[in-house]
Amino acid sequence: MNTYMSTAKAYKLQGILTILGGILMILGIYMPWVSLFGGLQTFAGIVGLNGKILLATAVVSICFGLVQFVKKSSALAWILGILGLVQGAFCGYLLFNLFKTVHPAATNGMNSMMAIGFGPGLFITTIGASIIFIALVVSVGKGEKVRIGKIHKNSEYMRPTITGNEAKPV
Repeated sequence: MNTYMSTAKAYKLQGILTILGGILMILGIYMPWVSLFGGLQTFAGIVGLNGKILLATAVVSICFGLVQFVKKSSALAWILGILGLVQGAFCGYLLFNLFKTVHPAATNGMNSMMAIGFGPGLFITTIGASIIFIALVVSVGKGEKVRIGKIHKNSEYMRPTITGNEAKPV
């Protein structure tokens, strides 16, 4: 059983995951983030500037993911990882502010029909950004191969022997 994945395949997988994460972000941006009047009125993320910023970064992620799928670049792998981290941090900031807004203490004295509620969009957008960031882990490896399973008896790795300092095959 082959327990290793070549670096080129890892970068290709990162490209695929980045494209899927970007698509998930776009879907979440167009879904409701907030609802008012007991769910009668909803607001999608694309309505505000924050949603438009996330949409632009999601489109950039998809484009870079396509390039990574074709070119398989180490530098682009890190750029995608950092972009996913920035997107995830921005989504976390937006989630924090949404929780502060929707918190029951913030709606004291309001009629229950006026209460602000959550929509699924921002959560889905955050999951998409997280997938883009986590895709970096897939592409990071030392040397020519990335370990994806157990090391077998005929491994390419060497380990020091108990009696000497020289390395011998496992």
